[in-house]
Amino acid sequence: MKKVGHLLVALMLVVLLAGCTKTTKMTCNIKQGTVDLDYNLEFKGNMISKMSLKYVMDLSSYTDSQMELVEKQDFCSEIKKSMSQYEQGFENCNQKRDGKKIVIYTDINPDKITDSALDKMGSIEETKTELEKIGYKCTIK
Repeated sequence: MKKVGHLLVALMLVVLLAGCTKTTKMTCNIKQGTVDLDYNLEFKGNMISKMSLKYVMDLSSYTDSQMELVEKQDFCSEIKKSMSQYEQGFENCNQKRDGKKIVIYTDINPDKITDSALDKMGSIEETKTELEKIGYKCTIK
């Protein structure tokens, strides 16, 4: 009976500790020419639990006919190809025209990304450091 009591206490601790894992959000942005790129990342403890991307292409110098041609391009496929390490996790990619801008939103499901790609990400601080090395400005909330 004593062993059962110890087991129940141990199980309760596991449940309590698992439920207390802190969720931390990080937003990173970079502007490259006429493109703004935002990463929104959510971490539970040191593991990434949610990712989303937003690309905004400012094409204000384009004519209406040029905009029509650009609008027909499949930027979701292009983004997916350029980020092949996360390819399996791409979900809900949407592309829309907003005046003279093309806006692309996509979610990346970390559960569908290969372990090797996830391992490269590391903790929130490590991810922030690596993204800032290549020019992103990141804010942890």
